[in-house]
Amino acid sequence: MKSSKVGLNWLCHSLCFGTIISLLLTACPPPPPLPPAEVSALTASPGDSMIQLTWTDPADEGFSHIELKNPRGMIITLDKGQQSYSEAGLVNSTAYTYTVKTVGIDGLESAGLQVSATPMAASYSQTISGKALMNTIPLRGVKVTLLTDSGPVYNYSDAEGNYSFTVTASGEYTLSPGKTGFTFSPPVYFVNMDKTNITSRDFFGSAATNYITDPWGNVWDAIPRSAKSYIVARDDCADEEGRLPTPTELYRNSQIDEGTGLLRGWGDLYELWTNIEYDINRQVTVSTSTGGVSSGIKTDAYYYRCFWPNVVSPENSPSFTGGNINTLATEQVPFELTINGVVYVMDTVDRAPLTWNSAVRECEFYGGFLPSESFYTVAIQQGLPNGTGAWNLSGTYEGLLVPTSYYAVFGVIRWNGSTNPNFNPQLDVTTTWTGETNPQRFRCASTKLSYDLSPVSSLGSGRADFPKFGLTTTVASEASASHVLASDAAFEAGGHLPNLIDYHRMISSGLPGTSSIIWNWTGDYVQNDNQANFIGVVQWDTSALSFTGRYNGASVVASTDAGRQFRVVYYPLNQAYQGPTEADCHGGRFEFSIDLGSGKQLKVWADNQDRPAATLGSALKTCYEKGGHLATKRDFIELIRHGLPNGSNGWLWTSDPSTNSYQNLVRWSGEGTKTGATAFNNVWDVSSAHNIKTASYPYRCVWTNEVRVK
Repeated sequence: MKSSKVGLNWLCHSLCFGTIISLLLTACPPPPPLPPAEVSALTASPGDSMIQLTWTDPADEGFSHIELKNPRGMIITLDKGQQSYSEAGLVNSTAYTYTVKTVGIDGLESAGLQVSATPMAASYSQTISGKALMNTIPLRGVKVTLLTDSGPVYNYSDAEGNYSFTVTASGEYTLSPGKTGFTFSPPVYFVNMDKTNITSRDFFGSAATNYITDPWGNVWDAIPRSAKSYIVARDDCADEEGRLPTPTELYRNSQIDEGTGLLRGWGDLYELWTNIEYDINRQVTVSTSTGGVSSGIKTDAYYYRCFWPNVVSPENSPSFTGGNINTLATEQVPFELTINGVVYVMDTVDRAPLTWNSAVRECEFYGGFLPSESFYTVAIQQGLPNGTGAWNLSGTYEGLLVPTSYYAVFGVIRWNGSTNPNFNPQLDVTTTWTGETNPQRFRCASTKLSYDLSPVSSLGSGRADFPKFGLTTTVASEASASHVLASDAAFEAGGHLPNLIDYHRMISSGLPGTSSIIWNWTGDYVQNDNQANFIGVVQWDTSALSFTGRYNGASVVASTDAGRQFRVVYYPLNQAYQGPTEADCHGGRFEFSIDLGSGKQLKVWADNQDRPAATLGSALKTCYEKGGHLATKRDFIELIRHGLPNGSNGWLWTSDPSTNSYQNLVRWSGEGTKTGATAFNNVWDVSSAHNIKTASYPYRCVWTNEVRVK
């Protein structure tokens, strides 16, 4: 009976509990429905006067559509799956905010997400371009004005006559050209820019009233101006954004046979000022009626014509281009040579006859140089055109002679025509010398490209740079030393003893001098009154522009190997040049390199053995055809004292004349050195000598990654 009572009690309790659970379930309602999840990846992308919104819909099964509230309070309904919306007609540079909500099938909305963006005007970049020309000749330096809503913008035509503008908004623009001495056709262009580049808006120039234009595109006063002192005439032209012409610019437009005959004004019967100095007190003058070249005291009054060049000469970069290169008016194509991987350009027509100092200054004015006798020789062999048989000045300093008093002499050279592949220097036939005051014709040369200054990093504040010529030197002279020790110091520092041409370019450009005049070594190996084995020395004071390179101006003498102070010249590097191949070199390739800092090196390569005996002309030609140059005496001294091997103790050609009919020679035995009993010390009749230029000797070719004056 007891067990039956227990079972009954359990049943009763179970029924009661179930009833309670049922009652509880009936009393609690189900949870309320939830809105869909928010959209994801919501972004607002601005454009020109518009904004585009994009997003990703939620994956909820109960999701129905999107409600988007724009900045004006409007509610836009967007279907499920649309996932983007854009509005146009907005105000640029104004911020706009949008709210995006998701809506379920039961009408429930999410709280929403906000996103903002600021529309901006569309980026606009189109070009307007054209040329400035005189017939087919490009006009450089034409000032082209582009008139815009915000004012004028200027651009100058380049060496090819090209100009261009970039505009950043559509609309109508006005183009107009201007250059002193020219009128242009058309005088103006009206250009409507509408997202299309505009090209070939060319302007054609012709001489304006009171001006005339020469065949090189240069502009001149139509008639000479009244006589003034040099300084007044110079400043008068500068005030009108022009300059005085060089002697050659007057000479080639004179009434001589080879001139254009352009300059025929009444004042041309007289001598006209030029911009080239004769010496510290005198300026070169030219008569365009006769072609005569003379000089006038700077304070005297002479007629003059102002000149506006077609090629502007930048202050600190080579400008030996266009009409600055002296060519035939009908051709205007320079002559080119490639030496050590560097392309040089050269005049194709002789310049006006000038003294050595004035010729050097005219070449320097254009950023060029007066070529050496060896440079001329190679150029003539390679087809330098229009040889007239007239003597041409070279940049080669050959020493001093004493007919009655000392004077400096310089090499001159001559040839005929344009085809002289076997040209050879020969006294009084193709080469000779001339005195410092004897005017001769000449040609200028320069590198075709400009190069960065020497990377030498050891000079610090003692560095003096001359970017127009690519030269670097030291502000102060180095301590006195013998010539070979000075040469060692310069070479081991990554430079060289400067040649007279190097000094002339630097001193005339303001190289600091001293109040107490000090003689400095050059790298020129010369004669002194027919006594051999002398070295050129120079001096200058704080009035650097008076440097003339003349003995009687106390600028140049020649010295034995006594102690002198010196400067070091550093040339630019042609970083792309990798030197000769083994096949280019004779008997192997000798290489010497010097670290200049910043990972840059000066490199010099040379034949490892002597080449067979040849005439001087043949030696110069062979080295050029191998891509290098015949070793200078400076090259030999530097390299022999730094290990140049296989010296045969036989005399070798150098590329340096030694005055009159002679050429410098060197010799050494075994491996070159600067120490001990076998040191190469440039001793006359031991390691240095000279002989006539028509002889034959062995020789060596040299290559370098430097960009040198040749």
